[in-house]
Amino acid sequence: MKTYALENRKQYALAGSTDLIRLKAVPGQNAVFCDKARLETLAFALCAAQCCHLSGPTAAGKTALIDALWHVPENFERLCEELGFEKKPLKI
Repeated sequence: MKTYALENRKQYALAGSTDLIRLKAVPGQNAVFCDKARLETLAFALCAAQCCHLSGPTAAGKTALIDALWHVPENFERLCEELGFEKKPLKI
């Protein structure tokens, strides 16, 4: 398993479904890492205005992931672009 940056198109294209994708960090917080398959599944659901349920143990990174997508608009816009969706802000 390798780590690739979301903001780097070439790196993101090389990433496999189990590789980690690094999202830009929310100011004052650490960067967030998520495997590509889960990140794309979440982005597909959000772009399709579907209800999503994130679950996991305490400190698993659920809130950090949502914060990275919501408070750093470039992260969600970049995902939309990679998946062929119109760039638009995330509404939560």
